[in-house]
Amino acid sequence: DFDRNPPVAPDAYALADAMEDSSVNPIDLAHLCENNLEPAACAANTKLTQRLEIARKHPRVLNALVTGSGSTSFAICPDLESAQEFARDIAEQCAWVEVCTRSAS
Repeated sequence: DFDRNPPVAPDAYALADAMEDSSVNPIDLAHLCENNLEPAACAANTKLTQRLEIARKHPRVLNALVTGSGSTSFAICPDLESAQEFARDIAEQCAWVEVCTRSAS
């Protein structure tokens, strides 16, 4: 169904610009993140849907998505402490968890 009627893709340039600008608020950055392949990926793998639901309900998560067709999922948190707390909380649900930060330019 995706190939016949693909959802509109998000503005990748706006996201790339925001990622390069360390002054962009994490909340604003989280709102720019979308993946038009996510519905198709979740339909093919219910574990993705469950993982995203858990992440999106976590009080420290601003947004959670899958990359590409769903090989990886990620969450955006407002700060390092929040990301570390979320990583501890979700670890049992995932085969691998890594906390990453956006480096300041």
